[in-house]
Amino acid sequence: MKSTIDLIKDAVTSFFAPLTGKNPYKDSDRYSMGRGNGPNEKLFDQLKNKGCPDCGCRDFDQGPEAGLSVNIRCSNETCHSEYNIAPMMGWAERIKQ
Repeated sequence: MKSTIDLIKDAVTSFFAPLTGKNPYKDSDRYSMGRGNGPNEKLFDQLKNKGCPDCGCRDFDQGPEAGLSVNIRCSNETCHSEYNIAPMMGWAERIKQ
C-alpha cells in the first residue's frame, strides 16, 4: 500500500506527464470518475492538455504543496500566471493572473 505522500507524488507526476512527455499512466479517463464538469474541472483540463490559458506555455514551475493540492506557476517570464491544482480530483483554480 502506498503512503499518502507517494499517492500525491504520483498524482502530480501524472498531471505533469503530458507536459514532460513521460507518462506512466495509460488511462486517459483517470480523472473522469466522480468528477464534476464545472469551471474548475475545465480549467484543470485546459492546464493539463493545452497549457497555460493566458499564454499557451506548457511548462510550469511547482510551488508549495499541501494535502491534495499543489501550486504551479507558468514558466513564461512575461506571464507567470499561478494556479492551485488538485491532480487527484482533476480540479484547478486560478491564484494570480
